[in-house]
Amino acid sequence: MSQMRTLSYLRHPLSLETGDLSTTLKWYIAGFSERSEIQVALHVPETIGPLPAEYKLVLFRIMQECLTNVHRHSGSSTARVRLRRCSSSLILEVMDAGHGFGPDTAPGVGIAGMRERVQQLNGGLEIASHSSGTTVKATIPFSSSV
Repeated sequence: MSQMRTLSYLRHPLSLETGDLSTTLKWYIAGFSERSEIQVALHVPETIGPLPAEYKLVLFRIMQECLTNVHRHSGSSTARVRLRRCSSSLILEVMDAGHGFGPDTAPGVGIAGMRERVQQLNGGLEIASHSSGTTVKATIPFSSSV
């Protein structure tokens, strides 16, 4: 029962609804680092401001999927998560220092899911991978009036 509660909380942390995204990302990354032994640096400016629930959920899920992929596939012992706000968009980047993957590698269900989530908010997903690491960049249009 305890494992089910933990799994449920990892899938949809209550803090996504009641708190800010930065707090939820810090909490998740701390637990992820402890479980995986991958050191993750988080960069979120205090000026990110409040976000609508659907934006927080999409950004959280993308970060979660990216870190899962770092753990399963990259071979990296480190990762960086950076969330920033530009004049008209939110940008989430997750970078690792793993072995990357080649252009012939077929994208998995996780990447397709990330693309779909970003597209629901009219955004885009870019993935750059080479022998010294992978960067996933999600860009979502956003203005203060959303």
